[in-house]
Amino acid sequence: MKKYSQIKNNIKKKKRIILILFIILFILVVIQINNTNIEKEKVIAKQKIIPVTRNNIEKIKENYADNIILKEGSSLYLKDKNIYKKIATVHGKAELSLDPEYIIEDEYFKIKDSNYYIKYMDTKKIDTLSPLSGEYKTYKNYIPYHESIILKNKAKLYLSNNSYYELKEGTFPILIKNDDKYGIEFNNSLVYVSKEDVEKIISSTNTSKNYTNEIAVLNYHYVVSDNNENGEKTECKQSICITDTMFDSHIKYLKENHFYATSMRDLELYIEGKIQLPEKSVTLTFDDGWYVARTINILNQYQMLGTLFLIGSLASPNDYSSPYLEIHSHTWNMHKIGDCPSNIGRGGILCLDENTILEDLKKSRESLNNTTYFCYPFYDYNERAIELLKKAGFTMAFAGELKDSKVRIGQDKYKIPRYVIVNTTSMDTFKKYVN
Repeated sequence: MKKYSQIKNNIKKKKRIILILFIILFILVVIQINNTNIEKEKVIAKQKIIPVTRNNIEKIKENYADNIILKEGSSLYLKDKNIYKKIATVHGKAELSLDPEYIIEDEYFKIKDSNYYIKYMDTKKIDTLSPLSGEYKTYKNYIPYHESIILKNKAKLYLSNNSYYELKEGTFPILIKNDDKYGIEFNNSLVYVSKEDVEKIISSTNTSKNYTNEIAVLNYHYVVSDNNENGEKTECKQSICITDTMFDSHIKYLKENHFYATSMRDLELYIEGKIQLPEKSVTLTFDDGWYVARTINILNQYQMLGTLFLIGSLASPNDYSSPYLEIHSHTWNMHKIGDCPSNIGRGGILCLDENTILEDLKKSRESLNNTTYFCYPFYDYNERAIELLKKAGFTMAFAGELKDSKVRIGQDKYKIPRYVIVNTTSMDTFKKYVN
């Protein structure tokens, strides 16, 4: 009986062992099946993602154009020794251009003019980038300060007032010094970082370029053809009328000598001491709105930026469309001799009643995308006119030639002097103005 019981126990043990072995075998089979399924899923996933080789880049571009918009919450990567490291989280829907020469690897696009990458599955094609203001078009001409900021962990970077990136770390040269933030370049864009997100500021040598200590603001009026329809020489009946040949020689000189033509925003930031501009900087302005066609053609030809101060009642800003011409206020309809007694001056802004002046300025601003830049009619101004400009929302105003016509940091922004160019201005005098 005892022997029988022992045999029975042995059988039970063998059954347990067999059961355990079966269970182990079953688990191994399940694991193998899962691994096989995972590999299949990977293959399928790879099949869904277009294989990225030189031969099928064009196929990828059927889905993703040169200009793209990122999905909310997507990531930005930096490539280091074939490893893509996440360095930032994108907030909002950032618009970017892709590098058309880059051989796409794995699942990444390279962003144009940068060392950053994005997953192409996080992108959506767009035909063109949204137009940016002049501030973002011209910032690459700003001379970096010999100071850099070191960011705190997870610092937020802003484009205008919108948060665009959350950055893990980084050191960047300062381009713009505002009261509460710094302007820096990141991912080929001008972005801002709050001073609260700055760990510390360090001294650095960011550029070998020199910056300017003063800027000449030039004032032109009418540019007419050198020859009339009969091929005869054109004579300007007014001193402020110059020929296109003369104007061409000025702009050609500036271009060939590598001058930077500032925007209004550039000049304002410079006066406020918030940016540094290149040693060879100049501001080109044009008054009224008469005979501007040849002006635009020459600015376009040499790709030099100018500003037209337009009498609003004279024409629509749409009549002067050019990427090289800003348009700002010369009043709506206060550029008329006779609005004021001769002992006061010319231009209605000097003497008309306050409501009439403010209504005119309001109408002018609204017609010009709420510009904050102004030019006095006939160059005449008084303290009352300045106070009304401030009340109407203008931040900067231009006069004519004053005793010292160079603009420097700290200049009174409502009394900006200009060198007035007339048909007797010699080339030597012009060079003296700008140099």
